[in-house]
Amino acid sequence: LPESMLDADALYAQLMGFVDSMQDPFYKALAEAVLRDDADVVDRVKRAPAAKSVHHAYKTGLLEHVVSITTILDGLAKHYGKYVDRDLLFLGGFFHDIGKIWELSYERVTDYTTEGKLIGHLVMGVEMVDKKIRLLEATPGRIPGDVFPEDKKLLVKHLILSHHGLLEYGSPKRPKCLEALIVHAI
Repeated sequence: LPESMLDADALYAQLMGFVDSMQDPFYKALAEAVLRDDADVVDRVKRAPAAKSVHHAYKTGLLEHVVSITTILDGLAKHYGKYVDRDLLFLGGFFHDIGKIWELSYERVTDYTTEGKLIGHLVMGVEMVDKKIRLLEATPGRIPGDVFPEDKKLLVKHLILSHHGLLEYGSPKRPKCLEALIVHAI
């Protein structure tokens, strides 16, 4: 497979810098549960392409894409300040394409997995969020009060489901909050 010209470990360190800078305890715990604590996800994120052919279609392309997007989202969060939730934007940057680590196979050539063909990366990303939130709720001390707020969970899932922007582009929902619109636009 063709490879990124950027170093996967350096990109991952940048990604973890964004995670470390998060302030919301629920959103940060979710980001850590996925991007730090799940060794399989970390390994896949470091190796996965972002697409079969359209953009970042090479080894480590997904991580390069996510870091690039999140860097832009960070700048926009600073620009718009109190009008947007920076941590929610970050989760949109981190997770909008996270399902691609299972949607695509990328050992010898990049192609779609059976699950990728039948389910797709948007739904797989939402399923992963649900699974990780259940894990956080079942692990004492990981989140305040041991219950992840429903509104926060819905917003994270909405950013994943709406990031393509239009129904005809594969989003089951159009962006319905400012953060979702920004993630889609970026």
